[in-house]
Amino acid sequence: MIENELRNLEKIKARQKREVKLMVEGELKAQEIQKRNAERMAIAKEKEERRAAELAEKAQIAKQAKLEKEAFMAEKARAEQELAEQRK
Repeated sequence: MIENELRNLEKIKARQKREVKLMVEGELKAQEIQKRNAERMAIAKEKEERRAAELAEKAQIAKQAKLEKEAFMAEKARAEQELAEQRK
């Protein structure tokens, strides 16, 4: 009878030990997943920031090109007007 109780206690201890081990492993796995997700989010954020910077740079270049074109067209119009006046 006492031996029976001791075996039952050993079984309970073993089961509890397995359960604790599974809980710890599950927690470690969850932490690893969180770490991987955080790394992926950081990479995605960095990539997004680079893309936004590239787009801003392209927009600035396009704006500068437009201003230069407008200045060129204005100068061309003035030159054509002067030429027309000289021909009169």
